[in-house]
Amino acid sequence: MNIDAMIEKLAIEQGCQKYPHSKIKVGAVLYKVDVAEWDDGSVSISVDEWVVRSIKRKRGTQTPGGKRRVGDAYGDTAPLYVNVSAKIKDVTWVRQSRKVADFGWAKSIPKHLKEQFQVGCRLPLGIFTTPLAALKWALKNAEKCLERSVCSRNEEADETEIAEWDELIAQETKSVRLLKTRIKKITN
Repeated sequence: MNIDAMIEKLAIEQGCQKYPHSKIKVGAVLYKVDVAEWDDGSVSISVDEWVVRSIKRKRGTQTPGGKRRVGDAYGDTAPLYVNVSAKIKDVTWVRQSRKVADFGWAKSIPKHLKEQFQVGCRLPLGIFTTPLAALKWALKNAEKCLERSVCSRNEEADETEIAEWDELIAQETKSVRLLKTRIKKITN
């Protein structure tokens, strides 16, 4: 089995969305859900926008040093890559000047808020074309984490470990419940 087929199979198992040729253009908006569980027991859910910033070939594939390279990975046959960045207010989407409503992309964006994937391949893990699809994937992922936590708690014998697992299970149950209500709110 070749590597590309294995990567495709893994992406299908993880629930990655198929590449939508009709929607992916510069400026298109994709969505990713971030579920944050805090130490005080609260849970926050945010649906972040990921904007397609560019669709280009990688550096060095066209004409490095003025000479044209040949081969599958160079020239006109080099694969195109989609570059997306999270649009988060005051982090990546900042005020550019003192003018009214003058906002734009920050000059420097952290690596964990940028993604790159090849045109035609599946979208990165957790990124979808609609907020509802992103929420459903996050719900499925949270339910799997809850199942693993319950199994781990059932295998423990120490009382302090069981108490810690119970706290974690209560927090994960809360995040599952909140995700379900957010999905219900969107579908109605």
